[in-house]
Amino acid sequence: VSAHVVSPLVSKAEAVSQLSSQLRIGLESVLLIDDNAAECAAVSSALPAVQVWCWPQKHAEARAQLEHVWRLELIGRPLGTAEDAARADSLRGDAQRATLAAAAASRAQLHDQLQVVVCFTQLCDTDADSALRERVVQLSGRTNQFNAWKRPLP
Repeated sequence: VSAHVVSPLVSKAEAVSQLSSQLRIGLESVLLIDDNAAECAAVSSALPAVQVWCWPQKHAEARAQLEHVWRLELIGRPLGTAEDAARADSLRGDAQRATLAAAAASRAQLHDQLQVVVCFTQLCDTDADSALRERVVQLSGRTNQFNAWKRPLP
């Protein structure tokens, strides 16, 4: 993410934290690359889980280090999956929903604009429903306000 996303009105650590939340990724998945040693130290101090690499001031030094930065090793990594593409679409949708929510006069108006449709279906014991069953089990296993006491399914 380029620097134009980071507001000059907040600290870099706060901006990284906000961006991590917006992208729904853990701070341990963030790599900050900055050429300002003081900013790198401030982010490392405030957000110890974030990986920080201080970009060298000299071009030759940067080229030499670049080959040894394990956090940037892309060779041998699989290309993006369909799930990665779906996540990107989901993040774009979040931004669009946030814009609509800010402009909506009420929650009902927001739901109308989003064309929210809720469907219920009965879960059957047939093999055709196995994918749906797996998803239901996955979702019901998560702890939320409706499922604070986790018990094994019968």
